[in-house]
Amino acid sequence: MKQYHFAKDTRTLLSPFWKRRVFFVCFFLFFFSGVLSVSAQFVDNQAPPQDFGVQEVEEGISLSGIDIRVIVGKIIRVLLGLLGIIALGIILYGGYTIMVSGGNADKVEQGKKILMNGVIGLVIILSSLAIVQFLLNALTNKGGGGGGITAPKPPAIESFWGSGGLGGLIKDHYPFAGQVDVPRDTQIFITFREPILPESIILDTNADGIFGNCLLWEDTHPGEPFNANTYWSEECDQANPGTIRLYQTTTTPFLNLTGDDFLPFAAMTTYDAKNNATTFVLKPHSPLGNDNEKLWYTARITGGKDQEKGLLKKHPETGEIADGYLGAAGFYAWNFQTDTVFDETPPTVLFVTPVQGSTDKSNKILRIDFSEAMDPLQVQGIVDQLDPENTTLFHIAFGSTTGNAILPSGEWIISNGYTTVEFIPNNPCGQNACGEQIYCIQLDCTPGDTSCTNGYQTLLRTAQLINTASLTSFKSFPFTGITDASGNALDGNVNGIANGKPSIGDSAVIDEQECAPESKKDNYCWDYTIQNEKDLIAPYIKRVRPGPDGQDVVENAPLSLEFSKLMLSTSLYDIDVKEYAPADMDTASIELGEDAEGNTITLQGLLAGNVNGTWPHSIGNSMTTAYGPTTTIAFAKPYGGRGFGPYDTDLYYFPTVSSTLKDAYQNCLYPGIGPFSATPEENIGGSSKECTFNQNTGITNGNCVMAAYEANTDTGCAVTSVIGKTLTDDSPDLLKENIPLCLDYMESKSL
Repeated sequence: MKQYHFAKDTRTLLSPFWKRRVFFVCFFLFFFSGVLSVSAQFVDNQAPPQDFGVQEVEEGISLSGIDIRVIVGKIIRVLLGLLGIIALGIILYGGYTIMVSGGNADKVEQGKKILMNGVIGLVIILSSLAIVQFLLNALTNKGGGGGGITAPKPPAIESFWGSGGLGGLIKDHYPFAGQVDVPRDTQIFITFREPILPESIILDTNADGIFGNCLLWEDTHPGEPFNANTYWSEECDQANPGTIRLYQTTTTPFLNLTGDDFLPFAAMTTYDAKNNATTFVLKPHSPLGNDNEKLWYTARITGGKDQEKGLLKKHPETGEIADGYLGAAGFYAWNFQTDTVFDETPPTVLFVTPVQGSTDKSNKILRIDFSEAMDPLQVQGIVDQLDPENTTLFHIAFGSTTGNAILPSGEWIISNGYTTVEFIPNNPCGQNACGEQIYCIQLDCTPGDTSCTNGYQTLLRTAQLINTASLTSFKSFPFTGITDASGNALDGNVNGIANGKPSIGDSAVIDEQECAPESKKDNYCWDYTIQNEKDLIAPYIKRVRPGPDGQDVVENAPLSLEFSKLMLSTSLYDIDVKEYAPADMDTASIELGEDAEGNTITLQGLLAGNVNGTWPHSIGNSMTTAYGPTTTIAFAKPYGGRGFGPYDTDLYYFPTVSSTLKDAYQNCLYPGIGPFSATPEENIGGSSKECTFNQNTGITNGNCVMAAYEANTDTGCAVTSVIGKTLTDDSPDLLKENIPLCLDYMESKSL
């Protein structure tokens, strides 16, 4: 009877109603405990606070730039979270009291009251948390006004080359499209394929008559400690806001953004021997982002509609506006994400050629590869020993160490994602197989004496450190030596210690202490020998990936070409990729959204580079390379970081390589020789079979397309044959007069 009575009272006191309520409260409790535990992280990821009210003065000050009201709000939010945990414990205790009441009506009633009070308290806490979060969002959105930038995130529609018709004019830029974890103190680099009218990008705000330079700090602020914000905003020329903008990525249409949404930055450039500018450097006045969250930014270049606003091309000879205005071409935009930290890692040298201690030919191009993107202003420019006033680069010096002293003249050019610089001498010494001029390093040798050699030495000068007392900080004064994109001086001896820079005398020559092991500090030097003989062997393509007629290629697959020799990095940008849609694909009817001007973006328009794009079209390439002393592998991808066959579309791609590509000895590529696969199944691991060719004997390993040395058959088409036919059977169809005819043939075979 006692047991039965216990069971009966239990069913009465803990009726299904209260069982459900106790279960619901426990579920409610655990669910919202998860909400409380991740609320701070959720807010940080979805609506990150902006710098509000307080700005960083200098890079070295470790103070937060966040509004005090935001800090107080975050403290309150943490306290409410702790109270929520306490309420959670109260609710659990009330449920526990009911569950172990043992039929005692008083204990059950007591448990109900505890449970109800806990729930009421939790509701109040959650309501308070919602109010606090609302206020935080209002503060971090610049007061909640319609023009504020909210919740930076990557765009829904990717910024392809097709995000603006100017994409075909862009040769390279840093940060790259879609790059993440970019240091907060980065600069932005842009290189164009054609000369640009400097005044269309740069305003001569320092009024010295030169577009794209900075005054020296010691001249304008003698004896004063260096102030980065003051220097970049007052002593340097500024960017033309009608041409280029930098802003935090937002869903607000570009045309609806206001002046406060755009970041101010200095704009600089370098000029080549013909006084043309193609590479521009942009330096924000203050570091990007903040130390709490990673933020997305958008850089946008607008085509010129008049001489006051927008990008304008410059005629390389006359200096006048070339090809009219670019307003009809629209714009080019890309996005990148900043990290929460500054770049404290110095750049180092990874590879040089001629190699240390080696002997090389006189038409070899000097090449230096760095560990990261370098500031073009410090490693690119003119060296003119005959007229030193024309020299614009003083941080790289080289000259002969034997015979009569020779200081070669020429030009250093940056490429390969701003990690490679190459020296093109101006001493003509013959022609390559394409009839183009070859230039050689000057030697103290009798012409024709191929046994004659001269020793040479090259010096890379590091920059002057701001904090000379620190052994870990490589931050440097602007324009005092070689630096990376964040202003870190070169660590020439790769010891991780900021050893500094030795004093110099004449910048045109190498002082002994600048390369002596005991005194060179963070400079980098190497020695080699140049022989009075030219390398005239043409390079060819050994292997391609994906292989000819490769199938089911994924969107982010690498497009790579392996060459038989070390290639001239600056020439590899001439690799082109044609994109075709299948005849039965109606890409014009596939809508993806609207652009900044409110125009409907179709898949066809996005891929083709403008709203009303056409097929087929060129999608160009953004080039990086892997290299060695005797080979180069070039990795190409379309402009803007897009992939192949985006948005799950099945498209056809035809890479084309012309004789404008050159090796490190300036020999033009012979495009009629390259790898061949008889069927797609013969591709190995997605790559073609390797083609090897002996130019002295004309013998191949059987895996090559072999174009004949006649004008009408000197272009090889690397398309697979009809199954069952051999390369020999199909070879007449694989040899064409030029690239357009080759593309027509490949299209007919593929489509």
